[in-house]
Amino acid sequence: LFKYNQYKKEKFLEEQKQKEEKYLNEFKEKYMDAPEMYEYETLSIFINGNPFENVKHYFKPFDDYEDGKDCYPIGTITSVKRKKQKNGLTMAYIELLTPEKMIEGMVFAKQYAEYQDILKKGSNIVVKAKKSGEQFIVDKIKTLEFWKNERGIK
Repeated sequence: LFKYNQYKKEKFLEEQKQKEEKYLNEFKEKYMDAPEMYEYETLSIFINGNPFENVKHYFKPFDDYEDGKDCYPIGTITSVKRKKQKNGLTMAYIELLTPEKMIEGMVFAKQYAEYQDILKKGSNIVVKAKKSGEQFIVDKIKTLEFWKNERGIK
């Protein structure tokens, strides 16, 4: 009985160590490369630097785009609400914190299937969309880092 209890204790301690290492690795990967995202996730605001500060001049403010025309909103995803459609496919509504304000976008099933790995709270994205009133309908999404790398921006 003693050996069994000792085995269970060692197994438990090993599992705890693995969980802790996994958590620390995820934390380092997510926040140490971008401390501003830690600030944002903790406080819901950027204090020491907005990740879009050095690229926002490449984009017009969302309100400057004409309704029904292509637009290019940029920002941080603050919320993703997934919804099953009658046909069984998943779509999503996202809230995007742009450098100017909060806007909402719709991601239909085809785009959701293609970009679901990017559609996470805290993701910094550049979107090609169609403006529809105060919302946008997603056509394509790129991460901010991918977009910057394509253009050689640091």
